Amino acid sequence: MKRQGKSVLSTPAGRGLIHALPDESTYPDMTAHWEFQLQGMAEKTQSYGPFMSELNGKLDQLMNQVKTGPVPESLRNLPKVEKPAFKKYKKRRNAGGTAKRRSK
Repeated sequence: MKRQGKSVLSTPAGRGLIHALPDESTYPDMTAHWEFQLQGMAEKTQSYGPFMSELNGKLDQLMNQVKTGPVPESLRNLPKVEKPAFKKYKKRRNAGGTAKRRSK
């Protein structure tokens, strides 16, 4: 994957997070189930409310599982981050009161 002419590489923390996900969240049938429901919404055979209610319940369950469990091995002993992955710029205002983008 490339972003603005630069290659974007995953970080050790990002890889650790992916490996730390509960097994259930990585099953392809979970994504397929969501896609099926989204298709039903597009075809107006299913409503948004029940889909989101079920999804929020599932996410709450997964988050509680993560919060109460031990720190996954993949997130232990991560290297210290020397500099942030991106630099945050403050918005500057010109005389007209609109934000001006910083050019390089």
